[in-house]
Amino acid sequence: MVDLSFLTANLSKVLQGGYIPLLLAALVYPVMRLWHRGIGAMREAVNHSAKPLAELDAMLAKPGITRVPGTAVFLTHTTQDIPPVLLWHVRQNRALREHVIILRVEIAQVPWVSREDGMTIERLAPAMWRISALYGFMESPDVPDTIARCPEEIRPADPGDVTYYIEHGSPVPREDKPRLAAWRRRPFTFMARNSDRISRHLNLPPEQTVEIERAVAI
Repeated sequence: MVDLSFLTANLSKVLQGGYIPLLLAALVYPVMRLWHRGIGAMREAVNHSAKPLAELDAMLAKPGITRVPGTAVFLTHTTQDIPPVLLWHVRQNRALREHVIILRVEIAQVPWVSREDGMTIERLAPAMWRISALYGFMESPDVPDTIARCPEEIRPADPGDVTYYIEHGSPVPREDKPRLAAWRRRPFTFMARNSDRISRHLNLPPEQTVEIERAVAI
C-alpha cells in the first residue's frame, strides 16, 4: 500500500521529465539481460567441455610430456573436473609445472566475506589442488593474495615462480542446438570482444600471466 501510494503520487512527474530515467532504464536493461544470458551460455559451454582427471593423467603419462619446476595457477569458471585451458596447455606445450592449482574466483551476494569463509580447498592428486575463492561484491579479488594465504603445502616458496593462466572465451556459433539464438549471439559477440580483460580486475602480475583465447561454441 505504501509503495502504491508513492507511485501514484509521482505519476504526475513522468511527463515533467520523469520519463528520462525510465527511458534510460528501458534501454539499459535489455543490454544487461543479454550480457547475463551470454555469459551464462559461455560458462555452460566451458563446464560441458571439462574433462575428468583420468584424461589428464593419461596425457601426462604419454612420452614427451615434461614436468618442470614451479607452480601453475589455472583460473577457470568450471566447478568440477579439469578445465579445458589446462588440457589445452598440456596438449600444445607438452609440459606442465610440478605444482598445479585450479582456481575459481566467485563473487558472493554480500558486500564482504571473511577470510575464514572465503576459501575452500580440495586435493585432486599429488601436487594438484582445486581452490574456490569467495569475495564480496564490495571487495577487489586478489589472486596472488589468495595463493599466499594457502596452507604451506600448497603455498609456493617463491611467489615470483608462479605462472597464472587465464582463458578468454571467444564466442562462435554452435552447429547443433545453439545455446544462444543467432539474433542474441551476434550483439553478445560484439560486446564480448570489446569487454575489458578480467585479468585487470584480479591483481594478476602482468609479467607472470599468460592469457589464452579459445573459441567457445554457443
